Amino acid sequence: MQGTVYFPLPPAIHVGFVIVSTIILILLYIKQRHRYQLFLLIGICSTLLVYVVAKQKWAFYVLGIEEIALFVLTVIGMHKREKADDEKLKKRTEEINRIIDEKENIDIEDLLKVRDTIEELVIDDKKTIGRIDELDAYIAEKMEDAAKNQSSNA
Repeated sequence: MQGTVYFPLPPAIHVGFVIVSTIILILLYIKQRHRYQLFLLIGICSTLLVYVVAKQKWAFYVLGIEEIALFVLTVIGMHKREKADDEKLKKRTEEINRIIDEKENIDIEDLLKVRDTIEELVIDDKKTIGRIDELDAYIAEKMEDAAKNQSSNA
């Protein structure tokens, strides 16, 4: 492979970058399954075609258009994924709030199970964390009441 004036890196460094990027993106895709990762992977790998099409001006422009299209698809895919993640978080938060609002109607043992589940779902939502603190206080109060009732019955 020869260096070209069309790419700013020496070919060996470029190939190394593509190999490392390909490995990282494949591992990420296996773990996360986000479609935009495939677009990014194809875009990075196809940058190697710059060495093949450098002498043919029309092919070089086609490669450029392909890169722009893949970039746009990647950005759109990332945006869609972010919206989907936000929607999931919103649904989780609504479910958590519903459970906490109905805490008086739920058994204390069930509340303890729900409390553990809620803690796993919460990422970094301060309102929800405040609601969890409210639930903790309620559970502690109910457990104290149960202990007092048990000691007075004994």
